[in-house]
Amino acid sequence: MKIESLNLHQEFIDILRAAYWNEWKESLMKEYNITDYSEYKLDPSGEYYVAYDYINNNKVLIGSIALVDCDLYTHKHIKNWVAYVYIFPIFRNQGISSQLLQFIINKYNNQLTLTLWCKHSLKQVYEKNGFEIIETLPEIYIMQKKLNNINNINNLLNYYIENDYLNLNNNIKLDDLDLLIDSINKYNIIINNINIPKDFKYINLIKEKYININIKEY
Repeated sequence: MKIESLNLHQEFIDILRAAYWNEWKESLMKEYNITDYSEYKLDPSGEYYVAYDYINNNKVLIGSIALVDCDLYTHKHIKNWVAYVYIFPIFRNQGISSQLLQFIINKYNNQLTLTLWCKHSLKQVYEKNGFEIIETLPEIYIMQKKLNNINNINNLLNYYIENDYLNLNNNIKLDDLDLLIDSINKYNIIINNINIPKDFKYINLIKEKYININIKEY
């Protein structure tokens, strides 16, 4: 079995569109505000990958996976979603979804986190691949995997630190804030000023950790 970009296998696009529509019709209609299959297009922000093999000299599509900006219209503040994890029925229960997940995890290990949603019945598949529940909704779990290697930490530091200023906003997640604080302390990074919104949701944590630093609210 090979896993490659969908861009290299254009003949699979319409097959996947039909499969996605049949599997997730209601979710896709809400996500893209559409009512008919003819209106449905693949998410242009996505990077799609397909698993395929040759069976009796025929090229056969096995499944797919993608990384998209957002895969849940109610959670657009979270970026980097693993989506379109789809295995055609004849190939299910063979561990292929885990192979696709590991492919995505390895390919995008420069990210801080990867997020996805899944039906309650599929929770164990994603737990086996390092994803943890961060939110429980009536029919689905939102799950996330942290990728805290040195590149992730550097990305986080570069994003929030400018000179000796730590610039925070309410989009930061608590886990990222904890990692940021730990990294500042671990690497002895000098921070003299912290800029935060007046309604910053973790203001008590910041004041507790940085007693002697000038905190500016804007």
